[in-house]
Amino acid sequence: MDLTAKKKEKIIFPCLTTYVMAMALLAFSKSLPMFILVAILWGLGNALFYPMLVTMALDGEDSDRGPAMGTFLAIADLGTGLGPVMMGLILNWTSYPVMFLCLSLVGVINFLYFQFSVRKQGGVSYANL
Repeated sequence: MDLTAKKKEKIIFPCLTTYVMAMALLAFSKSLPMFILVAILWGLGNALFYPMLVTMALDGEDSDRGPAMGTFLAIADLGTGLGPVMMGLILNWTSYPVMFLCLSLVGVINFLYFQFSVRKQGGVSYANL
């Protein structure tokens, strides 16, 4: 793994952390300032995370980046389509705070997957950050 890949991985950790924090805060938000704070956290995480994922998807390809970008966008569209449906089902059975806590849990699962995947490959470990 080269130095630039390690730098990209160091950006992913704070972005996932802001996603988890934003959804956990949203579950307990009752005032406008809290909603604004959640929006800022979510926006910061998304502003750095999405371009980093696109860059990492394209870095793995040498010459033909079309299929890599197509696969990335197809998976992103799948999440965009299935996510609201799944959260709607959870909301139907529970409440908004529980739904947002479930979204926070999804972020934790993503973080754990990333952590163990990177550690397995011998990349950066975030346990000591």
